[in-house]
Amino acid sequence: MAAIMLKNNATTLLATAILSTATSITVVDGTVFSPVAGGDYFYATIQSTNDSFEVVKVTAVSGNTLTITRAQESTLAIPFAANSSITQRVTAQTIVDHFNTAGITATGSTTARALPTR
Repeated sequence: MAAIMLKNNATTLLATAILSTATSITVVDGTVFSPVAGGDYFYATIQSTNDSFEVVKVTAVSGNTLTITRAQESTLAIPFAANSSITQRVTAQTIVDHFNTAGITATGSTTARALPTR
C-alpha cells in the first residue's frame, strides 16, 4: 500500500544546478529523506539562496538521486543553482492527500490528525 512519507528536519543541498524541466535531481545526501518505494511519496521544498522556492513531489529516492514531479501546490518550475536547499516538509497538499485519498496512510516520525471542529 502506498504511503505519504513524513520525516522531521530532513534537509540537504542540490549537488548540481537543475533546469526548470528537470525531473531527476542529485542531492548531496539522499539518506536524510524518507525511503520511497511502491507508490510512496513525499513533498519537498527547493529553496534558492535568494529565497525563490518550489514545492515538488518526490516519487523515488535512489542513493542521492530523487525523482520529482515539478510545480506542485501552485508553485512554478524554476531553475535552481547548486547548493540550493531541499527540505522534506508537511505541506498543505500532504494533509489533503492524507485525509482525502482512500487507502493512503501517513507514516514516519510525525502523524497528521484532524483538528476538532467548533
